[in-house]
Amino acid sequence: MSEYDDRITEPVAGEEDEYTLAGGAAWTDAVAKLGVIEDLIESGELMTPEVKQNDTVYFIFRNTVVLEGTVESIFSQYDETDEKYYYYVRMRNSFYGVLIQFKASTFGTMWFKTQAAAEAALLELQEEAEEEQSEPGGE
Repeated sequence: MSEYDDRITEPVAGEEDEYTLAGGAAWTDAVAKLGVIEDLIESGELMTPEVKQNDTVYFIFRNTVVLEGTVESIFSQYDETDEKYYYYVRMRNSFYGVLIQFKASTFGTMWFKTQAAAEAALLELQEEAEEEQSEPGGE
């Protein structure tokens, strides 16, 4: 039996998006479980629930442009170095015919749900690259 077998939350009667703590559960237990889930999403061991197959996403391509893509598949792959499975997202841009995949953990840094978020991240990447080049010893 794992630590995830016991639910800490229960749906509130009549409310779809509202939950309460299950009888006897402590807020610290709920916060601890949420922390574990966040860690797994950030590491790429758990796929973010915000993205599913056929969703439109936006990704930074070659650190130069934001492309719109469609999620073709979400899959896990074993990493022999870490001895863990990680989730990956494969997406396609139909206009350029680009098929690319990212680790799920790069959601919010290299691929995004909105074009505005992707463009803001690209601008940030380009500004960082310019700063590195203008520093003494930069190329």
